Amino acid sequence: MLASEIWAKTNTLVRNFGSLKEQEGLEMINYAIGYMNDFLIGIGDKGMTKTLAVATGQLVPYDWSGKYAGQFPVTDEAGIFIVTKPFSSTSTIKYFARKPMINSMSDTIQFDDHTAIILPLIASICAINRAEGDTANDERILQNRLEQLKAARGA
Repeated sequence: MLASEIWAKTNTLVRNFGSLKEQEGLEMINYAIGYMNDFLIGIGDKGMTKTLAVATGQLVPYDWSGKYAGQFPVTDEAGIFIVTKPFSSTSTIKYFARKPMINSMSDTIQFDDHTAIILPLIASICAINRAEGDTANDERILQNRLEQLKAARGA
């Protein structure tokens, strides 16, 4: 799904608070992406994992969440991996990866469509809150939708 599609849906949800400028829209969408990253990693969603061969001294990848998806003979300190397995300088790990933020409305959102559909709701809650509107009902809708997503993902 394109960021512009998320933005259009967000604008529809916040129509009583005026139209968002594009830069504000990017900020709100990135907030929603960060929120969804945290939620899915927090529930241990397997769709957020990646496998990586690492060596001591290797930089952590750009999408590193700081959370391993299992136990591995590796640590990370100051953005660098350290393999702790005796007699080995490399190891393969599985970690939870963050989906990337966007820079323009033509960027593609990296979540699947079932997850991306929630992003306008999160972005609109942020926008309505910024305009000092009442977000209580929107937050209840969001929590219900997140619980449905959590159940669908088996978490």
